[in-house]
Amino acid sequence: MAGTVMNPSTTTGGNLESWRRKFEVATYQRMKFIPTIDEGDRPYGLAHHRKFARVTGGTVAQSSDGTGLTYLNILGTPVTVTPVGSAVPIAWSRNERAQIDISLGSEGRGNIEQSLAELTETAALANIQSATEGISVADVDGPTLRRAQANLYGNTNGVVEPGSTTMYGIFSHTQLPNLQGIEEYNRADVRGDSENPYVKGVWTKGQGMMLLTTTVVAQDANGWHNALYVSSGFIMDWNERSTIVEDSAELQERLIAYNNVGSNVLNNPRIYYIRTTASAL
Repeated sequence: MAGTVMNPSTTTGGNLESWRRKFEVATYQRMKFIPTIDEGDRPYGLAHHRKFARVTGGTVAQSSDGTGLTYLNILGTPVTVTPVGSAVPIAWSRNERAQIDISLGSEGRGNIEQSLAELTETAALANIQSATEGISVADVDGPTLRRAQANLYGNTNGVVEPGSTTMYGIFSHTQLPNLQGIEEYNRADVRGDSENPYVKGVWTKGQGMMLLTTTVVAQDANGWHNALYVSSGFIMDWNERSTIVEDSAELQERLIAYNNVGSNVLNNPRIYYIRTTASAL
């Protein structure tokens, strides 16, 4: 006995489709750098940060009457911060909104917030390129990192000291395989937080660094611009923190994530860049 079976396809019209109500969210790089640097006052159109210059003295002869001394200006070059407005806009028509049973507004809100956070983080990390102290290597390794710490210590005349100052290292994700290979940051017995009697109480302060990795470290023809730093090495001035503006224009619904902020290098000796020229991936 012969029979027929309806085969769902695009030609018969018998096919069924289902759409899940939930959206799969997009992914963005969350802020890691900005929460670790200093914040200043509201900049308005332009902010000026006063910075003392480093002054030095010397010895005088036993018979010196004090004439001919060179007097130094303790006021250094001011650091300026020019804020800019950043926006992430999305929009959809009222016709589209009327024909769906979910809220595009609530679904899109988190998406644009994260996008603006990534955009702001990327802009702040670009300041590392203007740092004046540092080295250029193919890839990061233990000796490179230890040398960078020692240089940062020396450049600040002991202000930045491993173990007593919160020192940060911000690196491109491309260097993660190399960072994972540095034993003192990845092995408990070498870090000194185990019961190993040879290192306990010795190296707990020896490294003194918080390692951070991100996918939005600035990259150009010179390589990836990583850095060791302390919070006071950079400054962040906010006119308006990230907010979402809801608007409508004629038959269009709009969401705009917006902020107005500026950042800059504040104290160059408190930053030590490690420019990498080869990808570890």
